[in-house]
Amino acid sequence: MGSQEKSVVTATELKQNFGKYLAFVEEFNEVVITRNGNKVARLTPYVTDFEQYLAVRERALDYQYDGKKVSYEEFMQIYEKSELRMEFIDGEIYVLGSPSITHQEILGKLYLIFHNYFDAQKQCKVGQCKVFLAPFDVHFRKRG
Repeated sequence: MGSQEKSVVTATELKQNFGKYLAFVEEFNEVVITRNGNKVARLTPYVTDFEQYLAVRERALDYQYDGKKVSYEEFMQIYEKSELRMEFIDGEIYVLGSPSITHQEILGKLYLIFHNYFDAQKQCKVGQCKVFLAPFDVHFRKRG
């Protein structure tokens, strides 16, 4: 699936040109249908139950916030209630996918390299130099 497009149309427009919008949706795009200026329905491509499950998990926050920026406090409320892996960058929430096997293999090798290096360093007092595996939450706050 390439980049998805969205078209917003009135119910009347959809009725008059249903074939056109059906073809648009078949190309993995979506149509938002309005009535009296209010969004009332969404026409989306058919997907299997499994595909739908994956898509809903990946895009849940996209639909809920629809590009709206959130505060750090709002993000933390969302994060604490969710099982999804996500990052908060400049007011936007990014849902993260699962790491690949190659990623996990590299991570394991890097862990061993850093762990062995820090164990060999005499200036690292016991417990001061630690290596952690991902995921590990790190929070940076701007000063001032």
